[in-house]
Amino acid sequence: MEKTFVASRLAGNWFFRPSVTLTPTGLRYEKPKLFGGSEELIHYKHIASVRISSGLLFSTVTIETSGGSAPVTISGLYKSEARELREGIEAAQATH
Repeated sequence: MEKTFVASRLAGNWFFRPSVTLTPTGLRYEKPKLFGGSEELIHYKHIASVRISSGLLFSTVTIETSGGSAPVTISGLYKSEARELREGIEAAQATH
């Protein structure tokens, strides 16, 4: 089952909102742009750490990989969504 987390418009992501999707095989990070965008698929085995920085309403989630690429950062998630994302990654890593 897939679960998608999309950054809030209220946190400054007015037009191009990044999203993270938990898929059965890995994590898909999509960052749209005016022309095109980028998409990255990271297998759960390659996720080294998940860090959450919380503010008053919103959180920033930073996902570091063991593959050497730049960390995936998504800001503007509600605190409950950030915790749910981290717990989903931990549960998927336990089964893989």
